[in-house]
Amino acid sequence: MTAILTRWPQSPRVQWNETRTGGLLPGVGRFVLAEGVSPELSGENVDAQHPCDGCSKQASHRRKGPRVTFVTPTLGLGGAEQFARMLVTNSREIAWSVLVVNPHNWHPHCVGPISQAAEVFTVGRPGPEDPPGIHWCCSLSCAARSAFRDAELVCHWGGGFDGPFPQTPLVFISQGQCEWTRRAFRKAVSNGTTHLVGCSQSALGVLDDLHPPEFPARVIWNGVDERRVCVEKDPRTVRREVWRLPEHWFDYTWKYAGYCGRLSDEKNVQSVIEAVAQLPNYYRAVLIGGTGTARDEVLRLAKHRLGDRCTLVEAVDDIGNHLNALDCLVQVSPREGNSLTICEAMHVGVPIVTTRTGAIDEFEESAGGQLYWSVPPDPTAQETAVQIRAAVTSGRSDRRVRRAREFARRNLTAERIGREWSEYLLSLIKEHKNAKTG
Repeated sequence: MTAILTRWPQSPRVQWNETRTGGLLPGVGRFVLAEGVSPELSGENVDAQHPCDGCSKQASHRRKGPRVTFVTPTLGLGGAEQFARMLVTNSREIAWSVLVVNPHNWHPHCVGPISQAAEVFTVGRPGPEDPPGIHWCCSLSCAARSAFRDAELVCHWGGGFDGPFPQTPLVFISQGQCEWTRRAFRKAVSNGTTHLVGCSQSALGVLDDLHPPEFPARVIWNGVDERRVCVEKDPRTVRREVWRLPEHWFDYTWKYAGYCGRLSDEKNVQSVIEAVAQLPNYYRAVLIGGTGTARDEVLRLAKHRLGDRCTLVEAVDDIGNHLNALDCLVQVSPREGNSLTICEAMHVGVPIVTTRTGAIDEFEESAGGQLYWSVPPDPTAQETAVQIRAAVTSGRSDRRVRRAREFARRNLTAERIGREWSEYLLSLIKEHKNAKTG
């Protein structure tokens, strides 16, 4: 089994802990809190002598326009965090502030672009690799006060901050179908949430029993950052220089079936591995993402079932190059809000094998035809293997792939979705002002 490891930046807030697991990988890295830094982010000052940037400085917003605050648990490389990046960097009519509840596992690929477009407030002290311009605060309550200063609307999507929120429109963004989303929304309603936006009808439907029928709710799809899906390297270069595969894997006889995302039980990555194991020996699995609660289990299964026919690629930002090096993408999780990976693969033009979760039905209805090779909600390895083989055999010239690519490039761009979000948020701000003056 091949593993490509990418270490995140060092900082006083975190330290790199190197572990080894049964020789399965050359090294598996994880972050832990550095000695002397309190894990209680909402507690007292991290360092009483450290000047609180959030308290002492007035935010100098990067843009002109109404001020909106986005509250996020973290800024990693998950789909919801990438949505935050897309929203903040593409809603150009809005002056954004971002409150990051937990900076200890954020990723520079996400926080970097956001810090260039918005004022970012969080807790702790800056590290040498952290981007400039972050407002480091002594406590979460201090960071929240600073982020909410002059805000005319607040958006939030997850837990970690229970208020108080300002007396403005409060928008909860549903990015999933799981119980975690339901718990977060229950808490959000108790904290005064006034509006609900889902990334798909499925992401809204999972919350139907938690709010009255007249609760203001709408769907806005997720958009794809075209810089992430830009293809700059040919597949052979990616396989040799990035995936570091041996020369004998470059023969075009080999077929690459890929998964991209967290290595977690709810993503059903094990089914992808079992499916590839059912296929001829010239099929290879590529797992892109590398982190997640089921990582050790997934990698043990991959080693046992596939041996050297599996490659692990740690989190990347140039996802277009990696998707383009696949013969098909396989996403068979039982629940999704609106899979960013699927949207990105549609942009690139890769055959996609997927369960019919999230926005899949909405996309096909809007596109007027099939876009994917579908499997049941809890597919057997054989059912998934059959569709992988069919997708790879049909290839990128198949009308489903062409239709998906055209649909994504027309409807799922970050610019288009960012503009739709801007119009929606500005309308809520206007309604709120009119209600106050009326």
